[in-house]
Amino acid sequence: MKILKIEDVDDVNAAIYVDAPEAFDTTLTTCISTMPWHSGSTDEVAGSDGSLGNNTRGIYAFKIQGIETGVGAYEVLGNVVMDIVAGADGNPARDVYVCQDASTLSSNIATVRTSYRKAKAQVAYTAANWRYISEETTDTDLGIMIPTGTGAGSTTGFADGLYTDTETSGQREWLALGVLSSGAVAGLWGLFAYAGWSYAYWHLVSGVSPNGTRGEWQAAA
Repeated sequence: MKILKIEDVDDVNAAIYVDAPEAFDTTLTTCISTMPWHSGSTDEVAGSDGSLGNNTRGIYAFKIQGIETGVGAYEVLGNVVMDIVAGADGNPARDVYVCQDASTLSSNIATVRTSYRKAKAQVAYTAANWRYISEETTDTDLGIMIPTGTGAGSTTGFADGLYTDTETSGQREWLALGVLSSGAVAGLWGLFAYAGWSYAYWHLVSGVSPNGTRGEWQAAA
């Protein structure tokens, strides 16, 4: 449901109007919780960029070049995956693979390693802690930026967080931006690199390719 408006009743109480299909009862313990913005929340924003409110408050969905994002959920970049391997320093490292041909999308890591293209940098290791990103390595051939340094803070560097777990093998989704409870670690550079490919939850939504990848168009027969 959407909250349509909130009106003060007195100094301590307010009436909340929602677009429920029919009336329902509430109690003293009824709770209304936040949820991700609905698709199309930025349709009324003029132009191709911006949000419904203050662009720096961190509470509004926004659009960049006409693409809506930052809705309060992790966005799964469907054509980018991570493969955990042994790093040169002895810690688990994450190879990054990018699919540039949608017809080769696969959930088989052997196929991914041969059909996707591997980025020139690995995701920095954070040992199951949130760290703030201080360095991004740009792979211009693949059109992706990879967090490779974590020596910053919430107001320095890129000011967004990176989280990697301590597992030594397996694959991970590229979960970008952040969820409603992420706080300062969320943002355009944020990356949650903990969840396996089968992970699903209410706070995951589909995201566009980071570099506009799509399949090759063919006319109908």
